[in-house]
Amino acid sequence: MPFDNNKWNVNKLISSEDILKTIKNKYPNIIEIKNKKNETANNYRIKNFKGTISFISSMTNNFCSSCNRIRLLADGNFKVCLFGTNEISLRDYLRLGKSDN
Repeated sequence: MPFDNNKWNVNKLISSEDILKTIKNKYPNIIEIKNKKNETANNYRIKNFKGTISFISSMTNNFCSSCNRIRLLADGNFKVCLFGTNEISLRDYLRLGKSDN
């Protein structure tokens, strides 16, 4: 994802549509795989090939309304949005002896 310090950097952006066009030029038989509910990636496969190709295109194809992810960061902070600035320190609560509730 092309972001610096939680800010989008459009100068680093190559859209998934542009990448997919490049792939389709060489592999025109690429097809989209139906996504599961709340999937953040758009998944593709090329007929007669093993594996899949996936794009998480949060800058050009926003999926915020269906996102159900939460994040526990390495420093013990809890976030509900990757690009949100709000965090709660679960580490500090645990060190204070707070209950799981």
